[in-house]
Amino acid sequence: MTSSGPKLCRICKADTYLKWRSNFDTTLNSEAFAITDTNYGKTSTIYQCQKCGFRQCTDLKDLLPFYENLQDPIYEQSRKERLLQAAMFLRHARKHVPQGKLLDVGAGSGILVEKALSMGYKAQGIEPSEWLQQQAEKKNLPIYCGLLDDIPKESTFDVITLIDVIEHVEDPRTLLDDCFERLRENGVILVATPDCGSFFANLLRRSCKRSNFSWVIKWKL
Repeated sequence: MTSSGPKLCRICKADTYLKWRSNFDTTLNSEAFAITDTNYGKTSTIYQCQKCGFRQCTDLKDLLPFYENLQDPIYEQSRKERLLQAAMFLRHARKHVPQGKLLDVGAGSGILVEKALSMGYKAQGIEPSEWLQQQAEKKNLPIYCGLLDDIPKESTFDVITLIDVIEHVEDPRTLLDDCFERLRENGVILVATPDCGSFFANLLRRSCKRSNFSWVIKWKL
């Protein structure tokens, strides 16, 4: 699951340098990638790009099976609080696209989609974890099990959200390109990723909790 050799940035292909060495010394399994795992953010060594600053776990490869088999019952216990967080995300999108079709990539159990529907969006999501998708299905939420590639390119959206997703994929540039292919004119992509440089992240010694976020909103040209 790891690779050797030069560490090149997954965004701009420049050289990276060691930012934090992992002390996570155990066999990787799906539990290590659970959203509520106490070691969240410590699963692998993190490298930082010398050019663009993007932080990434370039040692890890072939992670999709872990996400497909992921189960996280504790996650559902905080659904009420996470709905409030989803509303915060959607307020950013609403400033630019107040209504229309929305796709949540890496939708989990459908929390953001649930909130988006209540705000008037025609929302749906895609999620690799079969267990999380089943939790959404129990609530009659339109979350489908799979990856963005399973969404036909002719299906276009006004808003595409990537909440705590881009830092988990091997090829974030391709993921963003694929999102743009499915974006309508004047649509937006909302990207949120944990901020490892925040006060709380430093307090927690590099565990990149959801204490602060970097926001990127892009328009299709």
